[in-house]
Amino acid sequence: MSRLRFLRDERAGTMAEFALTLPLLMTFLFAIIDGGRYLYQRNKLEKAAQMGVRMAVVTTPVATGLKAMTFTSVVPGETIPASALNPVVCRDTGDCSCTGTACPSSLARDNAAFERIYDRMKLFYPALLKNNVEIVYSGSGIGYLGDPDTTSPDVKPVVTVRIRNDATTVAGKTTDNSVTFIPLTGYGWATMKMPAFQSSLTAEDLVGSQSN
Repeated sequence: MSRLRFLRDERAGTMAEFALTLPLLMTFLFAIIDGGRYLYQRNKLEKAAQMGVRMAVVTTPVATGLKAMTFTSVVPGETIPASALNPVVCRDTGDCSCTGTACPSSLARDNAAFERIYDRMKLFYPALLKNNVEIVYSGSGIGYLGDPDTTSPDVKPVVTVRIRNDATTVAGKTTDNSVTFIPLTGYGWATMKMPAFQSSLTAEDLVGSQSN
């Protein structure tokens, strides 16, 4: 075949064009798939936080000291102001923490109560780890001192269940507490942190181990 005929030969041209465009088409395809997977994972995490807080407001508090709190500046029968309770933060290990003067006298963590909330959240996001979860009780301005229902705390805090997006360092060891998303195109080397998710409700009875 002469050089001129070779240069004009268009046989297999379609195959060459397809080979050139295939990587771009595959990139677009996986981007569309990963976009759907990302939104689906976000939806599951949001639902897990919502279901976790619904469980938390009707079952025994993780922070054991909430029930025994005393409010010397409040007259029996009056509402307990929001300022009477600083945020109480409970995580998967150690006691709960609270900064400020309006804190429970005991910050012990009820492990069984934490497990109940965590187990409910895992029904909606099975890959959730305990260190991903944080439960916060903060003042709401709801609840009466001397509430006749002696089984639940007088104070009715706002309960927030949060799926974390942070890291903690203890004894020089850093733990990533976030949930990650792994794209199909980057499995094994490219991951991205999911944002933090949280849901809040005002506490209801705060008694027992079951929820409707």
